[in-house]
Amino acid sequence: MDVQNIPITNISVGEYAQRVDTKDADIAELAASIRRVGMLVPIVVVRKGDTFTLVAGHRRVVAAGEAGLAKIPAVVREDGDAQAKEVSFAENLF
Repeated sequence: MDVQNIPITNISVGEYAQRVDTKDADIAELAASIRRVGMLVPIVVVRKGDTFTLVAGHRRVVAAGEAGLAKIPAVVREDGDAQAKEVSFAENLF
Protein backbone atom coordinates (compact mmCIF):
# COMPACT_ATOMS: atom_id res chain seq x y z
CA MET A 1 0.00 0.00 0.00
CA ASP A 2 1.29 3.36 -1.03
CA VAL A 3 0.43 6.49 0.95
CA GLN A 4 0.05 9.65 -1.14
CA ASN A 5 -0.63 13.25 -0.17
CA ILE A 6 -3.76 14.23 -2.06
CA PRO A 7 -5.61 17.55 -2.30
CA ILE A 8 -8.48 17.68 0.19
CA THR A 9 -10.58 19.47 -2.45
CA ASN A 10 -10.38 16.39 -4.70
CA ILE A 11 -12.05 14.12 -2.12
CA SER A 12 -15.76 13.40 -2.20
CA VAL A 13 -17.49 11.51 0.59
CA GLY A 14 -18.45 8.01 -0.47
CA GLU A 15 -21.86 6.63 0.35
CA TYR A 16 -20.36 4.22 2.88
CA ALA A 17 -17.85 6.57 4.53
CA GLN A 18 -19.92 9.37 6.01
CA ARG A 19 -20.48 9.30 9.74
CA VAL A 20 -23.79 10.64 10.95
CA ASP A 21 -22.81 10.84 14.62
CA THR A 22 -19.95 13.34 14.25
CA LYS A 23 -19.90 15.85 17.10
CA ASP A 24 -18.52 19.36 16.62
CA ALA A 25 -16.49 19.13 19.84
CA ASP A 26 -14.86 15.89 18.69
CA ILE A 27 -13.99 17.41 15.30
CA ALA A 28 -12.57 20.54 16.96
CA GLU A 29 -10.41 18.39 19.25
CA LEU A 30 -9.18 16.30 16.33
CA ALA A 31 -8.48 19.45 14.27
CA ALA A 32 -6.43 20.88 17.14
CA SER A 33 -4.44 17.65 17.33
CA ILE A 34 -3.83 17.72 13.56
CA ARG A 35 -2.59 21.32 13.83
CA ARG A 36 -0.17 20.28 16.61
CA VAL A 37 1.25 17.01 15.29
CA GLY A 38 -0.08 16.58 11.77
CA MET A 39 -2.26 13.81 10.43
CA LEU A 40 -0.80 10.56 11.74
CA VAL A 41 -3.28 8.09 10.23
CA PRO A 42 -4.02 8.27 6.50
CA ILE A 43 -7.54 8.13 5.13
CA VAL A 44 -8.57 5.47 2.60
CA VAL A 45 -9.87 6.51 -0.82
CA VAL A 46 -10.70 4.97 -4.18
CA ARG A 47 -9.41 6.77 -7.27
CA LYS A 48 -12.11 8.01 -9.66
CA GLY A 49 -10.16 9.65 -12.50
CA ASP A 50 -8.60 12.84 -11.11
CA THR A 51 -10.75 12.74 -7.97
CA PHE A 52 -11.01 10.40 -5.00
CA THR A 53 -14.00 8.87 -3.23
CA LEU A 54 -13.61 8.55 0.52
CA VAL A 55 -13.91 5.03 1.89
CA ALA A 56 -12.64 5.50 5.45
CA GLY A 57 -11.69 8.54 7.50
CA HIS A 58 -14.62 10.95 7.31
CA ARG A 59 -13.87 12.59 10.68
CA ARG A 60 -10.19 12.99 9.72
CA VAL A 61 -11.13 14.71 6.44
CA VAL A 62 -13.52 17.10 8.18
CA ALA A 63 -10.98 17.85 10.93
CA ALA A 64 -8.13 18.30 8.41
CA GLY A 65 -10.27 20.81 6.53
CA GLU A 66 -10.99 22.64 9.77
CA ALA A 67 -7.25 22.58 10.56
CA GLY A 68 -6.57 24.26 7.21
CA LEU A 69 -4.68 21.46 5.47
CA ALA A 70 -4.59 21.61 1.68
CA LYS A 71 -3.34 18.02 1.24
CA ILE A 72 -3.74 14.97 3.45
CA PRO A 73 -2.19 11.50 3.49
CA ALA A 74 -4.29 8.79 1.88
CA VAL A 75 -4.05 5.16 0.99
CA VAL A 76 -5.29 5.08 -2.61
CA ARG A 77 -7.04 1.82 -3.43
CA GLU A 78 -8.26 0.47 -6.73
CA ASP A 79 -11.17 -1.45 -5.15
CA GLY A 80 -14.63 -1.77 -6.52
CA ASP A 81 -17.79 -0.87 -4.58
CA ALA A 82 -18.01 -4.19 -2.70
CA GLN A 83 -14.49 -3.90 -1.28
CA ALA A 84 -15.01 -0.21 -0.47
CA LYS A 85 -18.15 -1.10 1.48
CA GLU A 86 -16.24 -3.75 3.46
CA VAL A 87 -13.39 -1.39 4.33
CA SER A 88 -15.80 1.36 5.36
CA PHE A 89 -17.84 -1.03 7.49
CA ALA A 90 -14.72 -2.28 9.28
CA GLU A 91 -13.56 1.32 9.87
CA ASN A 92 -16.88 2.36 11.39
CA LEU A 93 -17.00 -0.52 13.87
CA PHE A 94 -14.68 1.46 16.14
